Amino acid sequence: MTQITVQRLAGLIAARLNCIKNKNDNWQDAHEYSIEEIIKEHLPQGSGIDGETAIDYGKSKPDRIVINSSYHVMNENGLYAGWIDYKVIITPSLQFGFELNIVGNFSAKKQLGLRDYLYQAYEHALSEVF
Repeated sequence: MTQITVQRLAGLIAARLNCIKNKNDNWQDAHEYSIEEIIKEHLPQGSGIDGETAIDYGKSKPDRIVINSSYHVMNENGLYAGWIDYKVIITPSLQFGFELNIVGNFSAKKQLGLRDYLYQAYEHALSEVF
């Protein structure tokens, strides 16, 4: 099965960069809108993934997509106790679909499973065909 979400994002990022190179502001805006719609519609939201999820245009290229987000941490009493910022790094591959890496400060014992949870949530979302 093909991961159209990742392929579509990579294609839009390539098109956006081409528009920047050729100073085509209208199409650059259109590509950015499409990228942001894919992120809003297809990436995980809720269940702690409550922060703003946004592409890092400065670090994203067709072969490396970087998305910034935050996880809303709860304490042992079920109260919100802060945020953990993290990056989702997606490396598209024609042979393997994509590679995924989640990078953040998951050092506390209570957050050891959080990285795995985020990995599974993003892997599932990015593997869906739309």
